[in-house]
Amino acid sequence: MTGIDSSLLLGFYQARTGQASTLATGSSSTGKTKYAPTAPWATTSEAPRASELVKTVMAGRRFIDENAAVLDLPGASADYKKLFSLFQGLNALTGLAERMNVRGVTDLEKTKIEKLFTKGLAETVAYADSVKMEGIRLTRGEAMLSDKTKVGVPRANYTYTTATVHEGTSTEAVAPSRSRS
Repeated sequence: MTGIDSSLLLGFYQARTGQASTLATGSSSTGKTKYAPTAPWATTSEAPRASELVKTVMAGRRFIDENAAVLDLPGASADYKKLFSLFQGLNALTGLAERMNVRGVTDLEKTKIEKLFTKGLAETVAYADSVKMEGIRLTRGEAMLSDKTKVGVPRANYTYTTATVHEGTSTEAVAPSRSRS
């Protein structure tokens, strides 16, 4: 599955545009001016939930539909519509995955869900790879919890090899050095 966290996408976009006060929900509940549309994952959102999205994709609708993304802020950037469309596609995939684990799902329905999931994943990945946004750049990849590298500042080597300075016991006098010319 793709490693895209939808709340991260909106949070990143809002942070880049200076809308940090709405990072958690995408809406303003304090009565202040609203700077961003309500995020589809917010509890106050009117956006369809995963179970509703499963019904629509099982009926033959697309996973990614920019026209279906509802923005409750007039004049909001088109980037929000694209971002919310991507979220809805991911949410539909999540709903399909959850539907597979529901008790009583027939083998026939499971086969249909598997085919839809594969189709939806391909559609979502293709959209994520091709979407062009003004305010953010979207890339796809694996989520990393840690990283190691071999590149860096090399350690200094404090070992020196010289000619023999003294042969003998520690109590013998050291012979005077011979200057080299």
